[in-house]
Amino acid sequence: MPGEEQTEATSESSQGSPIARCLTSFGLGFINGLNPCSLSFFLFFLSLLLVKADKMLRCGIGFLTGKFVMFFLLGTLLYNIISNLEMSLISFWLDIIMIIFAIIFALLNIGDFVQARKENYGAMKVQLPKALKHWNQELLRKSEKYFTARLGAIIMFAIGMIVAMGEFLCTGQIYLASIVVMIQKGSADVIPRFQLAFYSLGFILPLLIVMFAIYFGKKVFGVSEWILEKISWIKLITAILFVGMAVYMIIF
Repeated sequence: MPGEEQTEATSESSQGSPIARCLTSFGLGFINGLNPCSLSFFLFFLSLLLVKADKMLRCGIGFLTGKFVMFFLLGTLLYNIISNLEMSLISFWLDIIMIIFAIIFALLNIGDFVQARKENYGAMKVQLPKALKHWNQELLRKSEKYFTARLGAIIMFAIGMIVAMGEFLCTGQIYLASIVVMIQKGSADVIPRFQLAFYSLGFILPLLIVMFAIYFGKKVFGVSEWILEKISWIKLITAILFVGMAVYMIIF
């Protein structure tokens, strides 16, 4: 019917084209990939690899591929769980919860922005729990003996998956909010799967860039210092993203 066709056209227009949605997801993933939780731990990993520099690309790509796969799987799992809920009953309340969630994390990241400007990095709230951070570092130290193994890349792939599960506590907020937006405002077609893949690809891209920069001559300490200088702006951009998500869910 004409009315139904017009409604569908309006809905598709508000969602944007599939390419635009995938590129938006990629951009969100890239910004979230700049998260200090992820970058600082990956720099620690690269510092261990420096003594086996010829294995850096092989092990590093294996590790990042593991992170990519795990983030995609976690996103798919969350998407399936949330999309299978009775949305007609919880849609309104899910919107309210996610708006509150976005506002809370916007405020937390603004607080972290202030602390980072003061160079008081230990006081930042949105970061991995110390126990989990220590556990991850010990896992990498124990895996150091496998860097030169024939199956080293596969072992690093598995470790990348394990680390990604823990890092999700620190880096998963934007991902979760993006998934809810996909379900609430998007269409129930194959495109969300591509969005999850593009998000996961964007997430590991900053780490891939850092790895190649260090491989081709940049010092780990220099890269680490550069990241510390930019943490405040990363936190501010993250806060703006959460505000944007809240506004989007209110308006649309």
